[in-house]
Formats: sequence, C-alpha cells, structure tokens
Amino acid sequence: MPENAKSTCSPRQFGTEATGGHGEQATCPPFPSPPLEAMMSRFLQIDIRLLAAYGSGGLKAQFPHLTQFLARSGYHRLLEEEPSVYHLVDGLIRIQNDPHVAAREKKPLEALLDRIRKTRDEARELLLARRLSELDQVLYRLEDLFLDLERDLGSD
Repeated sequence: MPENAKSTCSPRQFGTEATGGHGEQATCPPFPSPPLEAMMSRFLQIDIRLLAAYGSGGLKAQFPHLTQFLARSGYHRLLEEEPSVYHLVDGLIRIQNDPHVAAREKKPLEALLDRIRKTRDEARELLLARRLSELDQVLYRLEDLFLDLERDLGSD
C-alpha cells in the first residue's frame, strides 16, 4: 500500500483484511491488548458464582427421591451442604464409582450420569468464558436432567 494511502481498520476488523484509502487491501494489526494490570481494578473484583436456589424446603423439597438416594448411599454430608445441582454432579460421580453402593441402587443414575456430567462440563466452560447468556441455557438443561433423574429415582 502506498505511504500516502490510509488504512481504515474499524474495531471489528483488527487482525483481518481492510480496504485502504485507494482501494488497496491491507492487514489490520491485531487489536492492541492493554497489560493485565490495566484491565483489573485495584479495589473491585468481579465475582460470578453459581448458588443453589431451591426455595422453601430446600433440596429435600425439590428433589425428595434424590435426597433419599443420597441418604441410602451414605452421602449425608452432601445433604447437609445442600449444594446446587451444578455442584451435585461430582457427588453423583463419586456414588457411581463407589463400590459400597449397590449396583441396583445406581441403576437410575447410570442412564443419565454421562449426559449430566457433559452438560455440567459445558456449563463450566461457559462460566469460565463468562458467556452468561449461553450458560443460563445450559443450566436449564442441567436442571431438566436432574428432574429426569428425580423421576427415574421415584419410579423404582
């Protein structure tokens, strides 16, 4: 591109091709990133967390069959902590791998656990990427899977 030709790079074009002042093509430089220290507040931090919101009666009221399953499996501590369904996934994985829990007790869990784990992992990636709108949709899917598990545990 001639020196007197001016490249016009809009914020969306950084790192892509742009048209110069006389129709020439030029590559826009990568978008300049400020140093990490400049992007962080000195006195404030952003905190994005997933919290349980079961309403009155808590986990036991929303998922009575699941709480009975956890109690029968010997996972009383999970009941005391009353974690969110997102955080319950690790407990369900431990139960599935626990040789002290009878295989017949685990049967309803086997059918859904892989989908539950994958959905939780997808939610984790979205949470880390702070893609909150997409995260919200994936959390709805995770809740639906827990409702399916609740139904299956109740049909035994």
